[in-house]
Amino acid sequence: VYFRTSGSTGEPKWIGLSRRALLASAEAVNRHLGVGSSDVWALALPHNSRLQLNIHLEQLPVPEDASELIAAAIHNHYAYKVGLVRGELGRLLRLGRISLVVGLGFVVACLLLAELLTSVIPGPASRIARESLTIIGWVAMWRPIQIFLYDWWPLSDRIRTFDTLRFARVKVLSE
Repeated sequence: VYFRTSGSTGEPKWIGLSRRALLASAEAVNRHLGVGSSDVWALALPHNSRLQLNIHLEQLPVPEDASELIAAAIHNHYAYKVGLVRGELGRLLRLGRISLVVGLGFVVACLLLAELLTSVIPGPASRIARESLTIIGWVAMWRPIQIFLYDWWPLSDRIRTFDTLRFARVKVLSE
């Protein structure tokens, strides 16, 4: 694989890494960062990135349409990944809607029961029961709130990242 340097110390240069050296470097970085196989490296890229993937083949003969075939395979793979994550996002939002309906029903039931208890049982016991039921009712809303405020962000980021990768330019190079 060949990389072009930034040219920060002079003229930009092309440097080559063997497959073994590239894998060893990637594994060392992953260990250092605590990155696992389920993590996606491209999530760290800005969403408006324009990527170009250069695939360098040293020994194999490269057919003329190799760039087109490999580009189509890569684009189809990431289109498939976009569909998978969109499905996952849809399931999460459906769970959020169901949790919201159940949570609201439970909050209403707890608040009505709390009002009933305060009218039937006088004194501090009724206030304790009322406050307890109010807290329990609102705790039931935790999951839908978590889904709608926080849990969908990472999935949305993955969709945008996979879309960026889906439209990356792909070139197959040979010596």
